[in-house]
Amino acid sequence: MKKIIAALLLAASSVVGAQETVNVTLPCFKADTIKQAMTNYGETALTIGKEKDGSLVYLMFVNNKTRTWTMMAFQPDMKYGCVIGAGVDFRFVNTGT
Repeated sequence: MKKIIAALLLAASSVVGAQETVNVTLPCFKADTIKQAMTNYGETALTIGKEKDGSLVYLMFVNNKTRTWTMMAFQPDMKYGCVIGAGVDFRFVNTGT
């Protein structure tokens, strides 16, 4: 899990230019636990992407009826994932592409 957290911090710092290290604790779970939680919330995978180096895989889960969402980062083997954001009022901003 520490590798996931470190990679998230590195990715975030490279985007903004000036690098600053911040320790963050993220809730991380086994894939089976995540699958059950997404089922309970009625959320299904909507998008998937990965880091250029393949170190992390990102998935966004969405419930189209309630508009709840969860963004997660997974290790490449998909055995563990960490919640990097969750909320309500999901909507598409640009549907032209």
